[in-house]
Amino acid sequence: MFNNKKWSEEELILLLHLYYRCARKIPNQEMAGTKSLSKMLKIINIKNNVSVDKKLFSQFRSPGAVVYKLRDTEKIENRSENLKTSKDHIRLFNYFSKNLPDLRKKVFQIMKKYKLYEIDKEIMLYKSKPVKYEIPYPCESKVKRLPKKSKSSRYSKNN
Repeated sequence: MFNNKKWSEEELILLLHLYYRCARKIPNQEMAGTKSLSKMLKIINIKNNVSVDKKLFSQFRSPGAVVYKLRDTEKIENRSENLKTSKDHIRLFNYFSKNLPDLRKKVFQIMKKYKLYEIDKEIMLYKSKPVKYEIPYPCESKVKRLPKKSKSSRYSKNN
């Protein structure tokens, strides 16, 4: 695994977003979410002119590397003792785990900045606007919805 390049803050934010979108369950490297994020991370690094040896580029931010980093995220959340990750990763996790709306806004900004929506069209893990998230994060409190009133007379108070 190619891992000697430090993950940028933008990469870690997208990773945290995937972690919460997958209900804090680590997907395998064959799943669409990890493949999509891997492609996005490569594009971000190309646009930021990160130098990577062409022979190693296929391994750079691969789906396997994404899964490895997601496992680190899980270890941060579980406060594991054998944690080997960056201070930035821990700092971002600690901040965004308490501020999920901010995570959504940051993801939207990154997706817009690098024009990453084309990659994500098929699986729609990342929505186009942070306000329009229809599925709440699993760790957010669930909103109780009242049942819709039926137009049927059998449910009315008059009967």
